[in-house]
Amino acid sequence: MSGIVIFGATGGIGSELAMQYAQKGGVELYLSGRNGTVLRELRKKCEIRGTHVKTFSVDLRDRESLFAAIDQILQRGTPEIVIFCAGVSSSVSLKNGTFVPEAQWELERELQVNAFSQIAASNYLALRTKGSQKMTIVLVSSLASLTGLSGSPGYSASKAAVRVYGQAMRKLLKGSGISFTVVVPGFVDSPMSRRYVGKKPFAISAQKAAQKIISGIEKNKAEIYFPSLLYWGIRLLDLLPETMQSYFLKNYFFTVVPDNEVIQQEVTWKLRQTEERI
Repeated sequence: MSGIVIFGATGGIGSELAMQYAQKGGVELYLSGRNGTVLRELRKKCEIRGTHVKTFSVDLRDRESLFAAIDQILQRGTPEIVIFCAGVSSSVSLKNGTFVPEAQWELERELQVNAFSQIAASNYLALRTKGSQKMTIVLVSSLASLTGLSGSPGYSASKAAVRVYGQAMRKLLKGSGISFTVVVPGFVDSPMSRRYVGKKPFAISAQKAAQKIISGIEKNKAEIYFPSLLYWGIRLLDLLPETMQSYFLKNYFFTVVPDNEVIQQEVTWKLRQTEERI
């Protein structure tokens, strides 16, 4: 029975990947996500399809807990596929008529969740298994990694880091039994993308995105990207002068509505400010 691990399983793409792998049968799923309620419901949906499921409620920023979860999984054998699709997003904000960068802690959160934790975990997996058995590590990047998006510099940077790391590791470990695949998706209908305020060209459903990802993994593709037209359009942008790049990209400028964690942090900060004034 194949072991498939999905970090970020409670997100739009992650939950669809879990259910589609469960539907295929013959797999043992290890699902991780921070939303315990959603994780339990997802487990039930996958088990109804006849799949054995083990769940881990892990915040990827907690490196000790993350590595402990990986150790528990490896004790049962080397998984065939490990997918990192957890992600957070933030954006610039408008203050006094001028756009300002993401808040410092929001930037650090993007870098921690989208890049550092996933890179560190992938490195840990590669060192622990040492190519003893075949394993594919899948890192979910974004089309935002292909150029610097002024609406969300931190998101672009974090996704670029994970994309380049995956490319480098695939080259480094070629022939070792450990393979890296990088997913570079465009807009996918999910709870996270619904917070985006702006155009979402060629957006597809999470179900369709999961199908494309699974198909690409089965073909051992180095990079799985979609939609093709937008992917190549952005790739070619870097060949144009900066003024022309800005002209095309201004139509895709977006901001992001704060998620629950950001809202909670803002409430906590305001309460603290009030207490200090009292």
